[in-house]
Amino acid sequence: MATKAELEMEYDRCRAITLRAIAAERELRYGEAIDLAVSSLPHLDGSIQFERKFLKTEDSPLPTIGIILVYAPPLFRRDALDRVGEIFARYRRVVKGSSRDLKAQLDHAFDVMDVSYRAWLELDAPEPSPNSQTNSNPAIVNTLYRIWEQIGLIAKISHGQQTKRSFLTRLDELTDAKCSRCGRVITGKKIDLFGDARCPKCAASGRFVILGPTPKEAK
Repeated sequence: MATKAELEMEYDRCRAITLRAIAAERELRYGEAIDLAVSSLPHLDGSIQFERKFLKTEDSPLPTIGIILVYAPPLFRRDALDRVGEIFARYRRVVKGSSRDLKAQLDHAFDVMDVSYRAWLELDAPEPSPNSQTNSNPAIVNTLYRIWEQIGLIAKISHGQQTKRSFLTRLDELTDAKCSRCGRVITGKKIDLFGDARCPKCAASGRFVILGPTPKEAK
């Protein structure tokens, strides 16, 4: 069983990372906020134990979990959601001690990520279809649009009498991306890296973490 000093150390580490993640979120650096939030997860269980035993906190706010659940889907960070799922499975007190249904929120985040992929592809369509994500999931899609606009991926462009959201970045640009398993950095077209890809180092097949800023294409 961990001592009070050990639990307090975990609490201090988690709190320090959380403050940095919140600062990044406020400055719209959502990718960095997600990375910081993920790095706080190994300290979460000890931090919660310290709060309950010595600070008498019954319901920890878990802001880093919130950051991941909100921003991982629009940034296509399935690896971050998977990490949250692993923490929930390993440290059950994280889920049991919350007044919120964290598992349901995680499931919803995965659903939002699926909507994100479809809504992203639909931005290139010349005409919206009756079954588009904008019609099927308007509240979710509007949130996705807001986040994408905040980080400069899309913008509202006027076309005569109509206003349409369009990409501000070319999807055929070369960009760096990191394997979520082994950390190997590869270079490829953005559009290719939004889907599953095989890592040349560890041979794992899955989502790559797109890094920024996007480098200039080699001539």
